Amino acid sequence: MNNIPGNPPTGDASGFISPELWRKLSSARSFSDLADGWIDLCQANLELVLGVKPSEIVVAFNSAEGANRHFRVAAYRGADSKPGATLTQVVQRSLVVRSGVATTNPELGAGYVSNVIFVDDDLKGAVGVVLPTADTQRLNLAMRCLQWNAAWLAGFWRGEQYRDTAETVALRYGQHASAALLSCTDMEAGATSCATVMADDLVANRVTIGLVQGRHVRILGSSHTASVTPKSDRVHLIVDAMREAVYENAPVHFSGAGSSSQTATESHAKLVEGREKAWVGSWPVVLPDVADGVIVVQIECNLDQSLRVQALGGVITNLVAPAFGLQMAAARSSLQRFYRRANRAMGWVFGLHHTRIKAVAALIILLFAASLIIHMPYRVSAETEVEGLVQRAVPAPFDGFIAEGLVRAGDVVQKGDVLGRMETRELELHRFELQSSIVESQRKIEAATGERDLSEARILRSRMQQAISELELVKSQLARTELQAPFSGFVIDGDLSQKIGSPVKEGDVLFELSPLNQYRLKLKVNEKDIRHIAVGQDGALLLHARPNSVNEITIDRISPISEASDGENYFNVEALLVNTQQDLQPGMRGVAKVKTQPQSVFWIYTHPLWDWMRLQLWRVMP
Repeated sequence: MNNIPGNPPTGDASGFISPELWRKLSSARSFSDLADGWIDLCQANLELVLGVKPSEIVVAFNSAEGANRHFRVAAYRGADSKPGATLTQVVQRSLVVRSGVATTNPELGAGYVSNVIFVDDDLKGAVGVVLPTADTQRLNLAMRCLQWNAAWLAGFWRGEQYRDTAETVALRYGQHASAALLSCTDMEAGATSCATVMADDLVANRVTIGLVQGRHVRILGSSHTASVTPKSDRVHLIVDAMREAVYENAPVHFSGAGSSSQTATESHAKLVEGREKAWVGSWPVVLPDVADGVIVVQIECNLDQSLRVQALGGVITNLVAPAFGLQMAAARSSLQRFYRRANRAMGWVFGLHHTRIKAVAALIILLFAASLIIHMPYRVSAETEVEGLVQRAVPAPFDGFIAEGLVRAGDVVQKGDVLGRMETRELELHRFELQSSIVESQRKIEAATGERDLSEARILRSRMQQAISELELVKSQLARTELQAPFSGFVIDGDLSQKIGSPVKEGDVLFELSPLNQYRLKLKVNEKDIRHIAVGQDGALLLHARPNSVNEITIDRISPISEASDGENYFNVEALLVNTQQDLQPGMRGVAKVKTQPQSVFWIYTHPLWDWMRLQLWRVMP
């Protein structure tokens, strides 16, 4: 059995315990024999369920001497003649706490599991095993196996304590019938063996076990009979009697002296026709989610046994039913198991159970279908920065020093406003020097002309002309010492107030200006979404500084060059504002959403996952 004992089988059972072990357990007439047979059966069960063989297994009584309570070994199987110290401690601990105990020894790779045996509220003893594994899941499975298997020992104790009660007799008879059923690997052979054992225990003339699948009833086995002739009139009556019990979904009893039930008993009456002391009863046993249909047990016996059989039959039937479920689960083919699971799933979906879960599932399916049908424009999100449409630099006009800074970044200036001034002292000194040089050169030229030294006069005139040119350059530089705004706009960069007296080189950018009310937007579009972007598409912009105002934009240009940022590649996309806002400033940031082609809602929210999966699949494909 692949299922944990005590749980409903899953339909995948494929293994069996040796029939000899079941016979040894069912034939035990003393507790020592039962404990010895139980150890063999439990050991085989643990090997089948866990795949490991217990190294030690013990069955112990719970005895009391004076004020002390300890256990006395009834049966033991292991390498030594008595249980090891650790196993003894675990069993004693289980008796003290009156529940199961599990512990591990990781160094030895061993697990110790113990469980108690109760009869009503009386603690009778405990069972324990040592497994060559420290896996917690396997130890939990072992605990459940011990709990189920310990029921056989508890049943024996209960039978010894209440041997004369009908419940104890029914329990013992049920154990005999279940052991006989499970001792065979074939379902029909097991049904025949089970029917024979039940007939012997109940001293019945005949016990027949049938299986109902839909409207079809099939005889699985009959007591003391190797095969059943389906065309026999007697068999037809038994089958009809089974149908009556299935139809009524209740036990049906009938004796030669008259009906003992309030249901239709036509077929039952024919089975006892002409025999006044005969009695017949049928018990339907419904096994939802386990058996294929309904198992029916039909019994025929003498009249003086009818009350005893009527009291025991229902109890025995309920005890045998789970064993039949295991047998039927093991006998199913793979196709039958698949059909069974599909049928169970369809019943779960379209049945009346779990209404809330089904309502939620239906809502999820409806939303999924709607997400496939409903289409809406797919909007590509991108981080956005506001820039001036034109940016103009104000450079240093010549090599010199900063004298004064009148504006800084963020100020609004008008065309011609002075932004800052360069130091002019050296230029003024140089201008005075050049002017003096020109006057001196003029005097020397006149003197050379008077002396008729024409060559000297020509040289002096050339030097004077050079000084005049330098003077014009100095005057030009003096005129440019005031840095003026080329147009009205914002100062987006530059602050000379922190650089007074600092040297600058000709061409160094001192200020950057952007015109008023003329902006462009710089969108950073991820390379995964750039394929959806095209020039002319519309969109919307929401700025961090203006969260209550949405601005309409249009795509103007797509840069073919990407840049890396935060582990991703982004393309710069330029966009223009449809309606220029008066309160915008360069440097503002926000999020823009560009409208693209309509797509389904499902695609919009899941296409990043599909794209990633395609990429990974392409990467691993040969």
